[in-house]
Amino acid sequence: MEQLLFDFEEKSVNTLVKELKENNEDFEWYPTTQEIVDCLVDHISEKESYGEKEYKTPYNSILDIGCGNGSFFKKFDNTKQVKYNSSLKYASKKLIYQRYGIEKSYILYEQLPDDIVLLGSDFNEQTLIDKEVGLIFCNPPYSEYEQWTEKIIMQGNCDAIALVIPERWKNNERIAYALKKRNMKAEILGSFDFENADRKARAKVELLFITFDK
Repeated sequence: MEQLLFDFEEKSVNTLVKELKENNEDFEWYPTTQEIVDCLVDHISEKESYGEKEYKTPYNSILDIGCGNGSFFKKFDNTKQVKYNSSLKYASKKLIYQRYGIEKSYILYEQLPDDIVLLGSDFNEQTLIDKEVGLIFCNPPYSEYEQWTEKIIMQGNCDAIALVIPERWKNNERIAYALKKRNMKAEILGSFDFENADRKARAKVELLFITFDK
């Protein structure tokens, strides 16, 4: 049984994409790259100046919308900050313990690790107002990025939002309106592509970090 579980969890991205296409469940799942996750964790974590000097973050929970097979959290745990904390005796090993996801594909969400709590399936049928978390992360399907981004900004019950979206977002009036309506500001943490990603794409994207404009 243990060996079967191991094989189940270790499906490659190519294998999963093939299964998704065969079962009409390919909803534009392009796993976030380690480079993007590293950039985000660099931004939200800081080393304490006392004790064991472990890394901390102000966000006690993350909701990944369109979480796929949970690879974002796996890469989150592969960052230098989490690895450093793991080398300490008393540090918080995972940096963030409360992990939530929303995922439509059965093939993908059945791959989720046990420490990720699924809060819903089809994002278009979900509300976010009743899902209070510290940070919302989303790498949306790019054909729907405008609608997803607008909804997350307008409904997100969180302290901050991190989005991986096409760089053309800057000219989008609906996103600009949503930011203004919620009194939020967007900071570009970096520009990236998926040319060397687990699933390649031509998209040029930016990692946005959105917070309330105090």
